[in-house]
Order: sequence, then C-alpha cells, then structure tokens
Amino acid sequence: MGTLSKVTKHFPTPGFLAMSSASVNISNSALRFIELREKNGSVQVYRYNEDLFKKNVVSGGEIKDQNTLISLLKALREKYSLNFINASLPQEQGFVYVTTAPKVSQNEIRESLEFEFEKNVPLSIDQSVFDFDIIGEKENEYQVTVYAFPKKLVDQYVSVLHSAGLTPVSFEPESRALSRAAVSWGDDQTYILVHLKEFLTNISIVSDEKIIFTSTISKGVRELRDPEKSVELKDESFEGREWLKNEVSKTKHYWNDYHAKLSLSEGDGMAHKVIVCGEGLGEEKVSEEVLFQLGSETELANVWKNVMSFDSHIPEIDYEDSFRYGEVVGLALKQFQKDL
Repeated sequence: MGTLSKVTKHFPTPGFLAMSSASVNISNSALRFIELREKNGSVQVYRYNEDLFKKNVVSGGEIKDQNTLISLLKALREKYSLNFINASLPQEQGFVYVTTAPKVSQNEIRESLEFEFEKNVPLSIDQSVFDFDIIGEKENEYQVTVYAFPKKLVDQYVSVLHSAGLTPVSFEPESRALSRAAVSWGDDQTYILVHLKEFLTNISIVSDEKIIFTSTISKGVRELRDPEKSVELKDESFEGREWLKNEVSKTKHYWNDYHAKLSLSEGDGMAHKVIVCGEGLGEEKVSEEVLFQLGSETELANVWKNVMSFDSHIPEIDYEDSFRYGEVVGLALKQFQKDL
C-alpha cells in the first residue's frame, strides 16, 4: 500500500508500464523530475530536470496557477517523451495517524479504517482519499499508518497531470517517498526525518522504514538562512534562533514516550539520530545552522544511498543540489524496492 491506490484505480495502466520510475515532485518552489534505469547491474540516474517557479505557482501545496504548471509539465512530457508518471502529494496538506486494524484482507482492513476515519481526520470520508501501510502486528491485530488527503486537492493534481497529457500511475505522500530515499533499506532503527522547504518544515518519525508520525511547522529555510532575524521578530510563532532544535526535541520526546505502546521496532526503539533533507541545504550557511542547532547526532541525507554506490557511478546532479531531489528520488525508487 502507501501509494494512494484509490486514486489511480480509475485510471488503469498497462502492466508493463505500471512499474515506470519516471517521477515528478511538485513543490512550492519547483517542479522536479527524475527517472532511474538499471544498467550494468546497478541503478543509475537516467534523466532528470528541475524547473524553478518564478511566481506563486504552488503555495502550501495548493496549485494556484494551473496554466503555468500545465505548460511546464507539457514541456517536460515533450522533452522526454513521457506518458506515465509517479507523483508526490504535499505533506502539509495531508494527515497521518497510527491505528489498529483486524487481521483480515486488505479490502476488509480498508473498510474497518473507513469506520473510524472521521475520529482521526477533520474531513468526511467522502471528501477524502486515503491509503495505509501495515507497520506492525500483535496477536489479533495489525498496526497501520493511515495517510489521508482532501479529495479536492488530489483531484486538482490529477486534473493538472491529465491536462499536460500525463497519466498518473501512483501518488505518494512526500514523507513516504522521502523516507525511501533517505533511510537505508533494511534499517529497522528509528529516525527523525526533517524535510526543509523555503517557508515550512515537515518533521516525520520513521521506524523500521515506515512513517509513524508527521507534523508541519510554518518556518523553514528562510529562517535558517537568517537565524538572527528569527530572534529579532520575537513573534509568538517563533521560538528564537533554535526553533528547529526545539521542534525536533519535542518530536523526539513525543516518540520516546509513545513508543512503549506500539513496540514496533527491535532494539530500544528510541529515536536517536536525525536525518535532514530538502531545500537550502546546498547553501553552506543553511547547512551549518542546521548542524549547529541539531548537534552531532544529525546527518545530511545521502539521497543516493539506496540507488547506487559512488564506486560504480557518480550522478550528474551535484551533491549540493541532490538534497532538493529527495522526494522524487524516493518516488522513482519504488520500482526497485523489494517486498513492498
């Protein structure tokens, strides 16, 4: 699961194309594309593209200028002869929660989740699109992560892609896609995943490669680029220069308190390490500020760790630019990940 299959079931795709790795991420600041291919026994970057938005095309995950975005997507389709595409959905517009479900078939699990849905999400089931991942199990029940988005938003993304001549194969929340790129496959430890954007930050808990929790903060690279300004503002929405440290600390305490109930991962299950990815990290000032606030138990994401070894292939995308490609790399990697 985890691909919002309810959206794409109405747009059936030929089987031999359903595993295409061609993927796009539509962020507030840019349209990013990547396609991976297997070559000489390893996965490599086949082609990629980035179009930075020059005006308010997308804001808060909502598409504000459909015509501009459709034009960019059409140009992308024509340049690379694309037909089918994987796409991400903006985490700031979504809802994520953990619950339990009986050990029954996938369809019956979905029905049981629909019954409890409106207790967890401030939308009616008719106004929503949701999917789920099984993240653990006990004797008589599964533990599941549920991802939900407003149907109106998903319909907007589907409409824009169709208007550009592209057929969506799958949709995934940004957090799910990013975790596939940033956390090593087979790693059952628990991490705090920080996804930076220009004006906001998404923070997720990833345990045993599965998303458990997400939150969105209305501060981002802008404040990290000029940390002293954050202190000067003294606004109620700011917590001084170390706002990122404070938010990550709150998330870590939340998880470590909550973990005992879930018992999902082996070892102590505590979140010790922070992985950071996203926009702005290619700027020395921003990356230094992130490491200053978050300390030694922090790593800047290597988005290629599940794609290739640098011993066999060096991608054309520069290291400083690679942080911006985390979500779209994760989308493209789904084709190559085993045991989904």
